[in-house]
Amino acid sequence: MRKFWGSINNNKKAFTLAEVLITLGIIGVVAAMTIPTLMTNIHHRDISVKLQKFSSVMRQMLLTAEDEQGPVNEWNISLSHDEFFETYFLPYVKAGISNDELIFNDGSTMTLFRGSCMDLIYDVNGKSKPNKEGYDQFRFLMCPKGDSTWCGEQGFCSYRHNAIRTNRPKLIECCKKHCSGHAGLTCSALLEYDNWHFNKDYPYFK
Repeated sequence: MRKFWGSINNNKKAFTLAEVLITLGIIGVVAAMTIPTLMTNIHHRDISVKLQKFSSVMRQMLLTAEDEQGPVNEWNISLSHDEFFETYFLPYVKAGISNDELIFNDGSTMTLFRGSCMDLIYDVNGKSKPNKEGYDQFRFLMCPKGDSTWCGEQGFCSYRHNAIRTNRPKLIECCKKHCSGHAGLTCSALLEYDNWHFNKDYPYFK
């Protein structure tokens, strides 16, 4: 019996160095192919979550602020940025102010350009690069309710002309190219149209 088991053990073969190196090489190639895609998906998911949260918070903020402060088109745009934020935003959102920016608890920031409609530039990672629209910065609008050109009855919306809000090819075009002299304008609207999902034809997918 001992001789039988011994013969079996003697027939076992270990991996050669070449086989180990080939196996490690294959693992390395697979990792190199899959890890970047995985990291990109995680990055996009993080952006999607932040954009959805920002959109929801701003919609609710606008409803409450207009109840207490009056219609957005009657807000005092002659105030400094800090005074404007303190009067119309800080009572309704959890954020701070620094250098004319609204800073949220997760490190994202928002700047605005005031007018009859306000352009809100939301940066998902604050001061971190690349600080480019369509990549980490996304544009939204806050307008008087009933404005048929932009947000309609919502008052707050992702940036797009109301006429193209359901025209996906046009949203892609204006996200990718220079519509109205500026690239990246409708990237937020494109993502919202796609349920805040980065499809592979998103202009800045990588």
